[in-house]
Amino acid sequence: MEYTEIQKYINVHDYKLVKLEFDRTIQNYNDHSQNLTMYFGSVPHYPEEELLEVRFEGAGGIELDSDVFDTVFQPYISISEISDFGWEGCHYRIVEIEGNFGFYCENIKCRISD
Repeated sequence: MEYTEIQKYINVHDYKLVKLEFDRTIQNYNDHSQNLTMYFGSVPHYPEEELLEVRFEGAGGIELDSDVFDTVFQPYISISEISDFGWEGCHYRIVEIEGNFGFYCENIKCRISD
């Protein structure tokens, strides 16, 4: 799934961010070795329902409003390809429209999980 399709899928399907995982603790703002996975689904979410799993590899410059993650919310995500900028390890810029989170990443993988 291309990044534009991922963005459209999340925004059109009225999915909420139901889970956020980091591979490890964020060391510093410029550390681009973090992998961040977001799970999107309907709320309430039932075990038999699918989840959209989006993995952002090589994430860095991570800015999060941690208070917003205490509740389930519907993020409106903008994904921009920035590989033309020439920044090492930064191919995409991900921003939640209301400013709740934003970061850069090298690669995006997506799958529908059961």
